[in-house]
Amino acid sequence: MAQDSEVVRVDGSGEGDLSNCEAKPFVVRRSLVIEGGWLRSPWAVDPKTIDGVDFVTLSMTDRMLAKSLGMNMSDRAPLSDTTIFNHIVLLRDAKIDEIIFAAQTATDPMANASSSGSAHPQVPTRGRPFAFEAAKVSDTISLTIAPFVTSDGKRVEEHILRVATTPKRGTKVTMEATSENFSWLMMAAHADWHTRAKPEKRSIHEVDESTLPELSHPCKYSVHFGKVKVLCFYREQGVWKKHQRSLSVNAAGDNPSFEAIVRGCEAEVLAFYNSNHDKGGPDDGGDDQLPLPLTM
Repeated sequence: MAQDSEVVRVDGSGEGDLSNCEAKPFVVRRSLVIEGGWLRSPWAVDPKTIDGVDFVTLSMTDRMLAKSLGMNMSDRAPLSDTTIFNHIVLLRDAKIDEIIFAAQTATDPMANASSSGSAHPQVPTRGRPFAFEAAKVSDTISLTIAPFVTSDGKRVEEHILRVATTPKRGTKVTMEATSENFSWLMMAAHADWHTRAKPEKRSIHEVDESTLPELSHPCKYSVHFGKVKVLCFYREQGVWKKHQRSLSVNAAGDNPSFEAIVRGCEAEVLAFYNSNHDKGGPDDGGDDQLPLPLTM
């Protein structure tokens, strides 16, 4: 039986007919070649260049990265138990928060009054990109990684790691591509950085309220469901109203920065009271006519 056959015209180069095809744009890309560690062959990666310096992104799903660090490649996810990546992410995000808070305080000293003396609380996720841009955070920052001891008892000294910054919290780390950084990472990847579990938070209602710093008149405390607020009642056009500020803290009592946080809230509430309270009423010398504080 005869079979239909398709005739394909071939030019002298051996290629098919290109008359109906369109050439794609050329792409010239610079790759970074990494050798050493536990690699048996060179590893080509696409770097991110910042101010002429090469950086590489560390991905938990990158099997070539895992292989270079000496992880167990028989595992489906050889980097799944590695905690150094999350540790670096936490350090980077905290450092960026610190830079943003410093810039805000330089512009407006009262911007973070309720956090004065605290260990740099997180910048709220909503609005963080704007705050990042307003603070003019540099493209890269240097992180100080604490010393650690390897499983075979070798002490690895403090390491300075340069990483790229990002306005979004929790994104992958992009570190400077140096031989020293990869050599350090190969050891750090096998250490336990204790970042799997979040630290336990103590609710403020678990703390004896008698340990809370005494407030000046007319400021009062409101404690409810683990939240503490500093509030005042003020009179405006004959009507009593309430103004309050919440304390954003994880623990009180022995926390040395807690009183500074309270004093910042107290100062804001007191300033609001002095600016908005109608003075001159019969009850301005005491609390007899003030509404009872609400617990909320």
